[in-house]
Amino acid sequence: INAVGLSDTDSKVKVTYYPAADDVSSVIPGDWQMDSQLITCRTMRGDVYCEQNNIHHIHLLKIDTEGHEINVIDGFQKMLNCGKIHAIQFEYGHTWLPPRKQLRDAYELLVPMGYKIGRLYPRGVDFCQYSNFRDEHYRMGNYVAIHESQKLLLKMLQETPSSV
Repeated sequence: INAVGLSDTDSKVKVTYYPAADDVSSVIPGDWQMDSQLITCRTMRGDVYCEQNNIHHIHLLKIDTEGHEINVIDGFQKMLNCGKIHAIQFEYGHTWLPPRKQLRDAYELLVPMGYKIGRLYPRGVDFCQYSNFRDEHYRMGNYVAIHESQKLLLKMLQETPSSV
């Protein structure tokens, strides 16, 4: 357990904590109409955390940060550029509205570094190119980004039309 959060900066941030529903607590508060508290938390870039802890590869990076996902991904630039993170799983949906993020941001960050991205379904991942009209719906769901060097993993996760 670490008393630090991952982000794109090494700093301190104010997190809006909702005691009645801590699963929606976030760096960028939503309009939840609930009692909340501001808590100061330390953040660091994922690249710095990995360097300090002698982590050279990440097989699966799971991110569930209630709208702060792009910032966390951005904090791993060095490892992502080297393909040292094989798979990333992140949430996308209405929690991306308060920070004004779009799924497009994930594609623009990850695709140039060799990642294939798709929505996760019970029977596989629908890997596809980004489409503004199809993808920007803000319905909660999980997405997966797999580095192109992980050909077997890509093949195993690929959703087939018959499994829809």
